[in-house]
Amino acid sequence: MRGFIEKYKVLITVVVCALVFMTVVRQCEKEPTIRTVTETKTVIVHDTITKTVISEPKVVYVKKYVDVKGDTKIVYLEKQDTSATEAKEYKSTIKGTKASAEVTVLTTGDLLDIQGIFTYPELETTTTITKTKSKSGLFLFGQVPLNTNNISVELGLAYQFKNTLMLMGCVQYNDFTKSADLKVGIGVKIF
Repeated sequence: MRGFIEKYKVLITVVVCALVFMTVVRQCEKEPTIRTVTETKTVIVHDTITKTVISEPKVVYVKKYVDVKGDTKIVYLEKQDTSATEAKEYKSTIKGTKASAEVTVLTTGDLLDIQGIFTYPELETTTTITKTKSKSGLFLFGQVPLNTNNISVELGLAYQFKNTLMLMGCVQYNDFTKSADLKVGIGVKIF
């Protein structure tokens, strides 16, 4: 058995490394992060009158008086008396694009026109869905030691898989042996 392992040591190492590499790369293919933000705000809407329906006038008798606060009040009377004023009461339905109103107009003269704008609050909901995928990227890096007298320059490439794993390969000049060393590395995201 020992002879078999020694004979195929390189092949077994390559197969194990390939399986580990494929497993780690599969772990990097996570689902994208989806963030949903819903914002609801109240918007004041102005609506234009699109239709006006005015009823035939009804004759009513009213009496005006001033209350304690100084406000003028109108009281409807069932029948005419000496202090009553004859008036005309108009019932009107005003329709806008999205709203309508029932209006009662009391006048001592003829009604000529009704105009206006509806103002009402309306809820406006905005939903934003943000889908974020982790991206891969290739980095070029260089290293120089700061605390030695030896010059050991290193130049390499690092490939980042989906923001979770880095594979690195580099060439370093070794000042002691006066030759270049090849290096490989792997980095795994911790947090």
